[in-house]
Amino acid sequence: MRKISLKDDIYLYWASGSIPCWRVQIALSEKHIIDYKHQMISLDQNEHKMKPIIDQNLRGQIPSLKIGNIVLNESLAICFYLEDLIKNQGIKFLPQDPYLRAQVLQCTFDSLRLQKFGSENVIYYIWHTPPERYNIDLLNKRKEILVDELIRWNNRFKQQNQENLYAVGNLFTLADIFLLPQLAFLVHCGYPIRLHEQLDSYYKHLCDRPSIHQSFPPHWLTTTSNILTDCSNLILKQ
Repeated sequence: MRKISLKDDIYLYWASGSIPCWRVQIALSEKHIIDYKHQMISLDQNEHKMKPIIDQNLRGQIPSLKIGNIVLNESLAICFYLEDLIKNQGIKFLPQDPYLRAQVLQCTFDSLRLQKFGSENVIYYIWHTPPERYNIDLLNKRKEILVDELIRWNNRFKQQNQENLYAVGNLFTLADIFLLPQLAFLVHCGYPIRLHEQLDSYYKHLCDRPSIHQSFPPHWLTTTSNILTDCSNLILKQ
């Protein structure tokens, strides 16, 4: 298989704080693709709609990853493509063992529920709705659903009867590439993950992993949010 030319073949458009972009950055790092060309863009300034990106994908989506003459802009598709393209470099995103492979795939897709219940239903609702137009009952219900989902994740780790170092088994996989960034986004927005002992242990462990630590969204290092801090009351009621 042809070895990828890190300098010439790969170009990534990404944005700080974009969970799909972060997944791709982690995936590239785990495949030992580090010295690639990239450009950080601003979503606030609609730079994802600039011509070079629109020329690559008409929706103006990011991440936008170009490998040679191939362009991909869905993080899951990118991870699957990298796994297929680069078999003998870096880690394997999907285990060879059929049982573990199934568990990793299930966990990966399950993590998208956190994207829906946390990012889409709660965080984006708060960000994009004027406070005077909040439906408080709806918002509280959505926060309850988010807390219930995270309790399920915490119990899932507890039932694995291990040290909770990884989402599945004893190796870093595609499941971690998808789960960790979503948890980090919730934590950035004030979610009290410390109240979920197993999830908290998992989160702290993986935040020290080089591929995650080195690609941590730059602006999160200087900004925080408290929009999910009141979820602690819901957790303590359980």
